[in-house]
Amino acid sequence: MRSIMTGGLTLFLIGFAMYAASCDDGGSLDCAKLCEKSKECDDSPEDFDTAACQDGCEKSRDLVQEGFQDELMSCIEEECANQEACVNEAAKECEAPDNFDGFIDTLCEKTVECSPSFSMEQCKVMMDQALAQSGAEVVNCLTESAVDSLSDCLGSAACDTFEEDYEKCISDAFGVDLSGAGYSADGGSGDAGM
Repeated sequence: MRSIMTGGLTLFLIGFAMYAASCDDGGSLDCAKLCEKSKECDDSPEDFDTAACQDGCEKSRDLVQEGFQDELMSCIEEECANQEACVNEAAKECEAPDNFDGFIDTLCEKTVECSPSFSMEQCKVMMDQALAQSGAEVVNCLTESAVDSLSDCLGSAACDTFEEDYEKCISDAFGVDLSGAGYSADGGSGDAGM
């Protein structure tokens, strides 16, 4: 369960940063330009799925704060090697939504429910460590409605199918596919399958 939480959250943050940069609502983001830049920066541009990028754009609508959207638009002017640093720098300007602590509480309550030997304290320490990782600042750029949706979904996840439910919550809410990420309830991890 612990690997699902920390590994899944880390993959979510990385994947979400990519898809959040593809939305086109409220701020000044341009999906076409961002997907074009994503393709240019992809390791295999010939295999880049522009339709999936556009789908991610639609799924990301209303999920990130407008100020972050505005900052992200300037990142497409950067060289590919500087994209991640630009997004991380833009994210540092965001203030976490007021309900973000409630999301962490929901996540940890579900963790304790599904793994009784795991305490709320342990979970919160683990979440603090995950959120302290470079690039994790992007979660501060979520809207309150995005955080509420994710909290509601995770809160209703079943313990016996938690890994799948967790992945589905993130996929449905943010367009980030964690399936095949290789995380198991026994604490092992495999290759990230983004």
